[in-house]
Amino acid sequence: MIKDVIRISKELIYSQPFYGAVLLSLQKNMCDKTQTASVGLKGIMYRLKIGTDFWNSLSDDHKKGLIIHELGHIVNFHITEYKHLEDNYTANVAKDLYINQTIPLKFLPEGGCLPDNFNVPEGLSTNEYYKLLIDPKNQNQAYKNGKEAFDKGQSSTDDGQGNPMEVPHHEWEEIETASQAVQKMVQKSTEQMLEQVVEQIKKTNPGSIPGGLEEELAKRKIIEPPKFNWKGFVRRFVGTSTKTWTRKTKRKRSKRFRGMPGLRENTYSNILVAIDTSMSVSIKDLEEFNGELIHLHKTGHDIHIVLCDTQIQDEFKFSPNKPLKVTGRGGTKFQPVIDLYNKNLRKYSCLIYLTDGEANSPEDTRGNILWVHGTNHEINEELPGKKVKLN
Repeated sequence: MIKDVIRISKELIYSQPFYGAVLLSLQKNMCDKTQTASVGLKGIMYRLKIGTDFWNSLSDDHKKGLIIHELGHIVNFHITEYKHLEDNYTANVAKDLYINQTIPLKFLPEGGCLPDNFNVPEGLSTNEYYKLLIDPKNQNQAYKNGKEAFDKGQSSTDDGQGNPMEVPHHEWEEIETASQAVQKMVQKSTEQMLEQVVEQIKKTNPGSIPGGLEEELAKRKIIEPPKFNWKGFVRRFVGTSTKTWTRKTKRKRSKRFRGMPGLRENTYSNILVAIDTSMSVSIKDLEEFNGELIHLHKTGHDIHIVLCDTQIQDEFKFSPNKPLKVTGRGGTKFQPVIDLYNKNLRKYSCLIYLTDGEANSPEDTRGNILWVHGTNHEINEELPGKKVKLN
């Protein structure tokens, strides 16, 4: 059945380019245990879970509406930022009232939460709907019937006038029960994903970005300006250590020796970036480091990441589309990364170490090394090589 989800996803790319682009960035799973559809986690990235029987019961238009509805909760940060709305049922209705107004009516099945059902105005924010609904003076029969059904664990009821009405249950337990650190990283990864989608859609289908979303993302400063001039630094520091070599090629004939293979020049610039994942480096520090890595990546050089506390925990090629998954959180030793760099001086153009600087200076340092200290930390002047502080 996942093929059918992919088919609907492709149709959304043409009819709703923004939501289609967001959907492409998510993992999608059919799940027999899921009654309708919900958003879960895969590491620190969202995944879309869809109940098989429920999906099969829907028309193509309603399948599209279902997907847009779930994606709407993601792009409006309903899952991570609305814990201040204490009454779960009222919060669910308020969120759905806001989301459903962003979906074309032909995509909405009967019984969904709409302003007319609850006797509230159109065009309000989620918080404004919550304040109206929670006030006993404004609670109509649809709200009361829904509240009673919600408390009983029922998925449907009527609106007080004999019309069927769905009772919103958001199955977000995987996210809500995750640690605060994981939730923050999930939110940050969502912001980065949306920033990339918006930039992409602005070039291809600018009119398809939901009203107000671009402004909201701009307020968040999703990708802050770089705190360090990476472009200028790379040109001066990395450029001088870029490897250049030649190799013979039959596709190019030698200009000096007739009939002989020519020489092709190749350049190689691969930056080794170490991230201090010790306990003294805060989540805020790591978010700052990740933001700087995105700007460093834009300089066009390959970036190989090493995560290290007292020992190397992980190595991988950096991708701005994949938020950092931090491992370690022990003490701090710089020597393991220095030893790795020394063994691979011919492979890497330089070493950039993102750290709080709180450890003893390593021994036997070679090559080009830059120590980047977080905004909230002082430079460790004992470290060998160049040193800067983000600010």
